[in-house]
Amino acid sequence: MDKLNYQFLLSLCIVIAGYGARRAGLVTAKDGEALSRVVLNITLPALILHTFGSFTVDRALAILPVVCVVFSLAMAAISFRSFRMEPPEKRGLLTISAMGFNIGLFAFPLVEGVWGAEGLRYIAMFDMGNALIVFFVSYLAGSFLSPVARPVGTGEVIRQILTFLPFMSYVLSLGMNVTGLRFHPFAADMLATVSRANMALVLLLLGIFLDFSLSRSEWGRIARVAGLRYGLGLAAGAALYFLLPIGALQRGIIAIALVLPVGMSTIPYAVEFGYDAKLAGMLVNTTNIISFALMWLMSMVIINLK
Repeated sequence: MDKLNYQFLLSLCIVIAGYGARRAGLVTAKDGEALSRVVLNITLPALILHTFGSFTVDRALAILPVVCVVFSLAMAAISFRSFRMEPPEKRGLLTISAMGFNIGLFAFPLVEGVWGAEGLRYIAMFDMGNALIVFFVSYLAGSFLSPVARPVGTGEVIRQILTFLPFMSYVLSLGMNVTGLRFHPFAADMLATVSRANMALVLLLLGIFLDFSLSRSEWGRIARVAGLRYGLGLAAGAALYFLLPIGALQRGIIAIALVLPVGMSTIPYAVEFGYDAKLAGMLVNTTNIISFALMWLMSMVIINLK
């Protein structure tokens, strides 16, 4: 328990440091965008390759991405119905905000800090299903519901997926896992060294992007999205924790994963498809704060249940 509280306090202090640096003018939102590209294209792929290179995928692990996909598809259907009366520039955004999670840029450092490599590999497996939802289902839904006529072809969707390096890192890792291939020791050491930077960079990014300038007129919409995500996420997580015939830590990671925040991809999708980009940023920031608190509380409960 002391390790858990220490890790979350440490993470919170790093997030606050990132927020303070931006408020003091030491870094800007553009610096944060550049830093996010470093994370997405360098440190996060290195972390995935390093983590997946050290274990064997079995049927128990395969449950994790399946749970993510099934839950997210259910959320897509529910949100599509729930927000059907919203104006066009809001409806699509609220719908895609209810599906998918921010895992690589939120949960990885927290899970790794508390549960180490074992917890990290479980959340990474869950993120494999999440990648399909965020970069395929969410992208298609965003295009379909867009108030701006912009049809998306199959080739564009495939390009979107194949050029996203974290997802391709999962594919490469699984291919190596199935074939039994391993990285050369020097390459493995290089990946391990680069991956160690991921935790600090991600936590700083969360602070840099934190924004409390929320419009009162949008709180109702934010509350509806949050109510759907956290209400159904908590209920499904609790049910699966007690029903799934897998290890306690795997069940705990699933329960935590189902209350993670809105994915960062919601913001660029809002810009691309003509939605309210400010509302997208508000959704991301608000759910980041809620999910951080929930993860802390749920982690304490899961540790006591083990």
